[in-house]
Amino acid sequence: GLKLAIVSVVLALCLVQARGEYVLEIQAHRYDNSDHMLANGQCCDNELASSNCLSFPATILCFFSCECDLRFFFCLREAGTFHDDHTGNCALGFYQTTQISTDDDTFDFSFPYIDHGVPNPMIFTGDV
Repeated sequence: GLKLAIVSVVLALCLVQARGEYVLEIQAHRYDNSDHMLANGQCCDNELASSNCLSFPATILCFFSCECDLRFFFCLREAGTFHDDHTGNCALGFYQTTQISTDDDTFDFSFPYIDHGVPNPMIFTGDV
């Protein structure tokens, strides 16, 4: 009886869970979209080529497209969780900019802020 109780207490002490914290910094430097394509595969700002850029002839359609109007959504989520381009499942945090540029293929991010209140680097913190 007593030996079993001591062994049980020792095993219980060995099963204590550890907790930790993390700090993740992501620094944005440069964005390049020389293909003039949106995330959904459509061409940027081209009403004549409003069809999906992934269909034939994608390179011709998007070549004549205007540059994109840039806004960014940075989302931190657990691996394997569903991702929606517009809202996301950003349980671990997110940053979203307003439209920060009009008709640009490339964009150099500024420091220390990308946009109104969006820091660069972006800092995500949490518990694990």
